[in-house]
Amino acid sequence: ERGLQAAGLEMDSLLGSPAAPDIGPDDSILALLYHYLDEQFGIVQRQHPRALEGIDPEGVHQMRVSTRRLRAVMKAFRSILGDESVTRFNAELRWLARNLGRARDADVTERGARDASDSEADHYERFLEQETISAYEHLVDILQSERCAALETELNAFIAAGPTRHMKEQFGSLSIAASAQQFVHAALNKLLAHGDAIDTDAPARELHKLRIEAKRFRYLLDFFGTIQAEEWLPLTEAVKKLQDVLGEHQDAVTAQARLADYAASLSDDHDREKLVTVAGLMQAEIDRIASCRSDFAVTWAEFRALAA
Repeated sequence: ERGLQAAGLEMDSLLGSPAAPDIGPDDSILALLYHYLDEQFGIVQRQHPRALEGIDPEGVHQMRVSTRRLRAVMKAFRSILGDESVTRFNAELRWLARNLGRARDADVTERGARDASDSEADHYERFLEQETISAYEHLVDILQSERCAALETELNAFIAAGPTRHMKEQFGSLSIAASAQQFVHAALNKLLAHGDAIDTDAPARELHKLRIEAKRFRYLLDFFGTIQAEEWLPLTEAVKKLQDVLGEHQDAVTAQARLADYAASLSDDHDREKLVTVAGLMQAEIDRIASCRSDFAVTWAEFRALAA
């Protein structure tokens, strides 16, 4: 698999699109839950060698997204899957996602700076390039670690075992349609309460928290959208738009923080020209943050109206 990835061949495209599940809205939520867990874990396994090679950054991105989807769905259905299992896997999946995120964020920041800056900022691009290399070297250690191998082995066994007798007795009669109404609306109310509390002066970390919550809500919609695509499509499109604005804001905040770190590494006496260039780049990110906050106010109002 690593050889195929190194040759530029992507496993999912070679294997073809997976068959649609033979599951309907009236079937048990357990059927959809274990199908989805198996599907997302399969993506993690297939993207592992692609992320390990590091030739195509999409491997890290896809592996990270599926890891996050697994976390989000397991946490959402903690009452069904069991507190002990969810707590154990959540901690390990969070560890894996965090390390994948370090490489992904470094790569995105580097490419963004390369696209946006001029030749005067070459020194900053070289700094970001070294940051990306360091993040990917660290990720190789993570993906080849015993801890990562144990996580994949244990998670595979958990999913392959399927629902326990207790799960079937307690939740076997709970339909996908009934479950969707229950879980989606609970998550939506939580998201709306959080978003309504954010004003124009809210710190960046509050918008970042809302972004994470919106992403988890989107994953929940995608989960139920596997079976009920049309029913959840308008809300899915609206939350995507919200994610885009919040994501752009977070990218600008991250870029500004990277620039501050780089500026701190420079000497006032010997790097004056570099500091002037960095100051200009930081102002551009400050302007982008202000623009995103303005866009958020409009986008949130639209999302709020649709959700209502």
